[in-house]
Amino acid sequence: MKPDSSWYWRKLCHLRGKFSPAEVKNVGVTGIFKASKLYNNTLSQHPVGYHQAVWCRLFIPKHRFLLWQVVNSQLLTRDNILSFCIPLETLLCPVCGFYNESHTHLIFECYIPKKVIELIFAWMGFRAWPIEFTGWTVWLASRRPGVISSITNMILDAVIYYLRRNRNIYLFNGFTWTTDYLAIDIMNIIQYRLFIVKNRKLTLQEQRFIGKITM
Repeated sequence: MKPDSSWYWRKLCHLRGKFSPAEVKNVGVTGIFKASKLYNNTLSQHPVGYHQAVWCRLFIPKHRFLLWQVVNSQLLTRDNILSFCIPLETLLCPVCGFYNESHTHLIFECYIPKKVIELIFAWMGFRAWPIEFTGWTVWLASRRPGVISSITNMILDAVIYYLRRNRNIYLFNGFTWTTDYLAIDIMNIIQYRLFIVKNRKLTLQEQRFIGKITM
């Protein structure tokens, strides 16, 4: 290698010995070489059954990203922060102050999530998902494609986002929204989002469901 070779060329030469010719050919089989695909092939990947229920185009992007964090238990709840050996004054939930904060408590056990979810279920007309963490993740993985299924997932997505946002508002600003206000906010954002599907060809059941939650 020449002494005046660029850092980029040096890096390429360094990587040359880390991949076999077969691996390089595999990512360029379509005629277009994709470095990202070559890199991803070096990672140990564990497919999960709930990815399609999370990464749906109907969802608001920031909502689905937060749902992905929750379903993988990656939020910085106080029990997770403690696992990083970061000292905390307390592990108690910043909203209720009675129980340790965890993903299960944040979404299902704290008094505000319980009340908000009940209000949302009443609005939808049925109990849409399990209200405990393990059963909920299993339910999410078993979801099937369809308009009603996607809308139900989108509502769940919005519920989790607004509950997390309300927690952060209380933590940093010292106040929390009422459960009625949170539920109405969730309903409004869903109704706005449903304008996307109103022009699609829908079954009678789908039309009735959308009509019920947008009236």
